[in-house]
This record gives sequence, C-alpha cells and structure tokens, in this order.
Amino acid sequence: LTPAPKRWGGASPARACRTELDEFLLAIPAATYVRELAGLEPRRDGKVNCPFHADDTPSLQLYEDGTFYCYGCGAGGSIYDFAGTLWTLETKGRAFLELRARLADSFGLCAGAGS
Repeated sequence: LTPAPKRWGGASPARACRTELDEFLLAIPAATYVRELAGLEPRRDGKVNCPFHADDTPSLQLYEDGTFYCYGCGAGGSIYDFAGTLWTLETKGRAFLELRARLADSFGLCAGAGS
C-alpha cells in the first residue's frame, strides 16, 4: 500500500511515534488481538462467540485485513473498536489516548514519544 500524502507540514516527533504505533497496532491480525484481549480462540473459519452479547453460535467474524464484524449485534471495526467496546472506552478524544496506551501495553509496545 502507498502511504497517504501529508496534508500539512512535517509531523512532530510525538505525532510520528503515534503514527508508527497506530500502524503497528492496526497491522495486528484480528485473530491475534481477539485471542490476547478477550481470551477467545478463533475457529478455523475465523469465527468466535461474540464477547459483546450472549452468543450460543459464533457470530463474530474475523477478517484477514485485521477487522471484525458481528452478525449478531452489529459490532465491527478495527482493533481500536474491539478493545474500546471490550473495555468500555470511547475511540475518540482523551479516551482514545488511554485506549491506545492500554493496547500498546497489552502488546508490549512503547506508547510514548521518542522510542
């Protein structure tokens, strides 16, 4: 994939670190983050029981591009959406910063600048 062009001047070191962290987190396969964060083992077909509602039959589909979608409750998105719903954290504003830091910690990454 080609990176999107920058729309404004150069990024600050803190912004560059966040971008690298985001790219790393978004590259984690859905099966890996679901296993790590929710303790669920995906079936061979990439499905698990959804942790967001009562689910007798696996309805949460994990995709190769790192996203997920639940055909039972409609939850879907990226690692941020999964962790945010699991931990009841918003995916915007200050809550997003906490969410990203917790994800970085969960996967043994540095969330701060300059690393």
